Amino acid sequence: MQIITVGYCAAEAQKRIMELKGGELEIRFPSFFMRSAREAVRPGPTPPSGGTVYFARIGEGGIFSALRRMGEALSTGLEVDIKKIPVRQETIEILELYDLNPYYALSESAYLVVPEQAETYLETLRKMKTPAAVIGSLTPGPGMLILNGERVRYLDREQPEELLKIPGAYPFTQGPA
Repeated sequence: MQIITVGYCAAEAQKRIMELKGGELEIRFPSFFMRSAREAVRPGPTPPSGGTVYFARIGEGGIFSALRRMGEALSTGLEVDIKKIPVRQETIEILELYDLNPYYALSESAYLVVPEQAETYLETLRKMKTPAAVIGSLTPGPGMLILNGERVRYLDREQPEELLKIPGAYPFTQGPA
């Protein structure tokens, strides 16, 4: 079964940093970049949950923590290609500026889905104009693998939310989804 992400990972972490560090970012990045970054944090529509084996917000701790939770909930292994995980370039650059890993950062408007019929589900999302990507698949056994080209890493225990590294960024209050 295929694993799909809906939406962009770490967008809420980017948004929170922009709220706290907007002045620093305006100095560091050109205005066209900041306009694009503001566009990137607008949440899309909530994807359908029907016809799914697994459906959950990615949320705190980012995509890697969500993948671990999913594997444990389904008592299965997984194999994910890190290059297929949707993270916008603006998000990567803003988080990198503060030495934050986008794969462990707040992704409240993104979802992790294992649909019963992947192609049908993806077609529904295309019609909704909702960004989605197949990032991997469930596998037999307990191994949770993250592939990066020829390199393979195992998902170990959950990591703390990356926003904890920025004073004042956590705890935070979530707005409506």
